[in-house]
Amino acid sequence: MLMKSYLSLMVLYILFTNNAISQDYPYKFGKVSLKEMQMEECSFFPEANSMILAEKGYLKLLYDNESGWKYRLNTVVRKKIFNAEDSDEGNIKIHLYTPDNSSNKESISSFKAYSYNMEAGKIERIKINFKEAHKRKLSDNVTEVNYVIPNIKKGTVIEYQYVKTSDYLNNLETWYFQSLDIPTAHSEFSYTIPEWFNYQINQLGNVVKGGWESKNANETFTIRYKKELEFSVTQSRSRYENSQLKSNSKQYRGVFTNIKPVTKEPFTANLNDIPSRIEFQLESINYPSQPLEMVAGSYESFNKELLDNSSFGKRLDTSNFIDHIDGELAQLNPTEKSIYIYSHIRKHFSWNKLNRYISSSAGRSAYKKAEGSVADINLTLIAALRNYNIKAYPIILSTRGHGTIHPVYPNYDEFNYVIAGIEIGGKKILLDASSNLPFGKLPIKCRNGKGWQVDKEKKGWVDLKNDSNYSITSMINFEITEQDLKVEIMQQSKNYAGFSKIDEVNELSDEEFKEKLAGGFIDFEISDIEISNKGYSKPISLKYSLLKENEGDDFIYIQPVLMGTITENPFTRESRDAPIDFAYQQNYLVVVKVNIPEGYNVELPESSIINLPDGGGQFRFIAKQLGNVVNIQSKLSISKTFFSNADYLHIKEFYDLVSAKNKELIVLEKI
Repeated sequence: MLMKSYLSLMVLYILFTNNAISQDYPYKFGKVSLKEMQMEECSFFPEANSMILAEKGYLKLLYDNESGWKYRLNTVVRKKIFNAEDSDEGNIKIHLYTPDNSSNKESISSFKAYSYNMEAGKIERIKINFKEAHKRKLSDNVTEVNYVIPNIKKGTVIEYQYVKTSDYLNNLETWYFQSLDIPTAHSEFSYTIPEWFNYQINQLGNVVKGGWESKNANETFTIRYKKELEFSVTQSRSRYENSQLKSNSKQYRGVFTNIKPVTKEPFTANLNDIPSRIEFQLESINYPSQPLEMVAGSYESFNKELLDNSSFGKRLDTSNFIDHIDGELAQLNPTEKSIYIYSHIRKHFSWNKLNRYISSSAGRSAYKKAEGSVADINLTLIAALRNYNIKAYPIILSTRGHGTIHPVYPNYDEFNYVIAGIEIGGKKILLDASSNLPFGKLPIKCRNGKGWQVDKEKKGWVDLKNDSNYSITSMINFEITEQDLKVEIMQQSKNYAGFSKIDEVNELSDEEFKEKLAGGFIDFEISDIEISNKGYSKPISLKYSLLKENEGDDFIYIQPVLMGTITENPFTRESRDAPIDFAYQQNYLVVVKVNIPEGYNVELPESSIINLPDGGGQFRFIAKQLGNVVNIQSKLSISKTFFSNADYLHIKEFYDLVSAKNKELIVLEKI
């Protein structure tokens, strides 16, 4: 499984010999070679519009008498642009951890950048002077610093370097050897950690070409400390002294080469989990002659911190701020009351498109404003539910695409969303009042593994994919005459299939929707389109007619399963790096009736039943003829929502067989 399996690098550190490490990239910052300037494509990934020629990072821990321990990461990057349309690669984005309630800091210094172009047969170097970097807040805890290199064109080489200094030792900077978007010719990362700091070090993601080496790197740190000097029983004074601490450190160096970018594959929920990378989690500190200090946080302590946080736990028990609905709730049972409050909050608020799980205004202030982030809305919802004696709890999570939450060590930045969970009659119901979905239905983006329920007593993991069905039922009737083939279709979409179809219908005009629908039946004329229910409260039904000229003389060929299920395999690659992550369980049922005219013999597809291993899914295809009527049923059920990449070949073969069977024809031969 290529998610955050968190296998220790100590298992992987059967360190390669020096011969296994690629030679150093011939790199001098501020000077590029003619060969680099004349490159026209990436040798190992020719379709690339740009590539990383080389990137190097060196991380080490430092001690400062004023602020204590910190780490410093020196980064150098050189890129080649093959296509001017890929000028976005000149956007240099650096993330800083900047929570509002922390005295710790992260900063960037020594930033320097150059661009290189061929002018009149010579290499022209331009130093980029940045007056000010653009900054924007990405989440509650992360700020993006963006530098833009101008005038990038075909053939440009850019390079930049900077130093990042951080007070946050618990999670050192993650180094990515592999890019999501462009190939990397040479990625090199070195780190040195004093012997007293015990980090869990994990190399995660794809396996790429390269290896590790190590060497001794003894370090000496000067530590300033306060020493008390006693003069008498009642009087004392102190002075500062310096102490030398020697560490038997080791430096580790990893070099990886000719790395293709991450392959974009269907049904990948968290692409950021796939690239090859190295991560660090501080577990403990053991200074000489000092007791062992455990550092790695637990979800128990993380839970308490959130409950004590004035922008989270303290927002949940605010006083009544929607008094005017008291009378309307008086006679309702807990379920009815919850539905009423959820509907009220959902309609009252306008979501500002920001995903957050911390809010300093949730409650009366946010309610009065009637507009805010996910945290403003859903923490206010929880406060309102609690005010009316409904057991409601915040559940924090990471949305699909944002990443996977570490199962053991909590990290504030891995979470980016909060929803409400309520308990009624022993049943857990999940709510997101920032969405337009009905009571008890989460938007697809929230269905990402598990979330953490924050509460003093009922804390713990919550399955976010529970009750996540996607269901389509299609009825197809064929009428055949000597002149025409007429098809009547009725389709009903339920749960998440219904929500998706409703969004599609509401986003398009009637004419646009008709054109899109007709695009799936290029051989037919489409007419008599009827749509019932454009809201989220009920399944949406769609009816329409298809008509085409019957071109057959002695033979008529009909594809009975025209739509409503899998007819093309989305899994086309021979292998796969990422796990397969469906947002929901799936059910497709297609029921076909074909009225056979007199004077024809019929050849039917064979019936078939295909199963996925371990109860992961089943496909049933049944074809029968009774008199002049052919009945076909195609039923596909996907019961599991998560398959590891080790299951890929089974999944691919299953979808191959399903799509092929659904495309088989009925053959009518004239007698």
